[in-house]
Amino acid sequence: MLSTAGCAVAQSSGPGVSGELLAKARAQGVVQVIVTMRVPPDAPAATVETVKRSVLDAIAATRHRIVYPLPNLPQVVLDASEDTLRLLGASPHVLRIQEPRLSRPSS
Repeated sequence: MLSTAGCAVAQSSGPGVSGELLAKARAQGVVQVIVTMRVPPDAPAATVETVKRSVLDAIAATRHRIVYPLPNLPQVVLDASEDTLRLLGASPHVLRIQEPRLSRPSS
């Protein structure tokens, strides 16, 4: 019974989503994000892909598009709607949701 209670607590601890990102998705319809999965740093590729599949299955009914699946990495790049972002933000399997940032090369 103790393990069930621990799972219930873990399931409610997603990364959340900033109001700014939600507003952007609402205004534009979708926003591109990098979703980082919550896996141990030394997790085998099979574990990473299982967690990623679980997250993608959870958002299957929402408006989104996989832009870059990034096989064997604990990340995926998505075009995500507001509803998709809310589900990702509540997921215990998601560590971080962020917009891609480009940096200028220093020369």
